[in-house]
Amino acid sequence: FPMCGMDETTMTYLTADLARQIGKYDEALRMIARVLTARDVNDRIKQKARDMKDLIRETSGKEA
Repeated sequence: FPMCGMDETTMTYLTADLARQIGKYDEALRMIARVLTARDVNDRIKQKARDMKDLIRETSGKEA
């Protein structure tokens, strides 16, 4: 990293979104947790991760 101008946290977020889109909610939530607990994360990515967590909660009925 950086890869294509993205840091590791951004790549983790994107991978979590792909997991969410194919229905692998548990994996997506694990990756989102890594994004939310990262120290050097961009505020924009952190907010997007929170939004995705809420979306997964609504979609899957899982408590995140």
